[in-house]
Amino acid sequence: MSAQKVEICCQRFRECWRGLPFGAGLALIIFITGYILVEISVPPVTDALHGAGSLAQMDAKYAWQLWFSLSLVLMLLINLMGLTLSSVAASKTRHCFISDVPPEEENCVQYGCRGIAQPPMASIVQFLVVGSFLLALALSFVAAFLLFLVEAASIACTKTENMQEKVDAVLKTLRRLKLVPNFLVGFDLEQFCMVARDTCGSAQLLLVGSLLVVLSQAAMMTFLAADLNRIVIAGRGKVLTEAGGERNMQSPGAGGEDDAVAL
Repeated sequence: MSAQKVEICCQRFRECWRGLPFGAGLALIIFITGYILVEISVPPVTDALHGAGSLAQMDAKYAWQLWFSLSLVLMLLINLMGLTLSSVAASKTRHCFISDVPPEEENCVQYGCRGIAQPPMASIVQFLVVGSFLLALALSFVAAFLLFLVEAASIACTKTENMQEKVDAVLKTLRRLKLVPNFLVGFDLEQFCMVARDTCGSAQLLLVGSLLVVLSQAAMMTFLAADLNRIVIAGRGKVLTEAGGERNMQSPGAGGEDDAVAL
């Protein structure tokens, strides 16, 4: 008897294990790690550039921090939707939340699961994840540019004062020719060297965090594509099953009519 109970428990554990969205969950964990790294490293970099004068106009320092934060929060919400879709797409989880409950007796969670499990809604979630991936790429490009800027300025800071004067002269020439982007308008290398000697580590951490975010979105996009196919296949199977049941119900009646005609 005890062995039978152990076997039943193991079987239920395997069913629950197969129903968990491990792929989407792993992607979400990677995203949260990158999210934390980016949030930690953005303020030191923007503070250093603000101190150097490049982001001082119109309080652009906080605008850049707000852009990073809002982008990450938006991607977090999209990833939570993707995790929900991946959970419902699992056959065992979908059976637990949806199949055993009539539509008129569903609660809010079951109603939401039934709605997000429909192919149109699943396609919308997948489209949002693709947009989140493109946004993550934009964040990584900005982080790479910030790292290049900070590294170049830090290398110039380690050189002699004559080298710093030459770099300042080049920046002034480019500024006079209007070849400097708005991001670098007002950049003062000497002031940067005084306030941001240790900014390279934060810039590197920012790039690593943004790359983790890109990796997580690529993984989420891949797993959701498989989950969407699973939902579509399940929907087709349900339609075929219902159609087969209708044919089976109609066939006895048709046979009876033929018998009556024969008589």
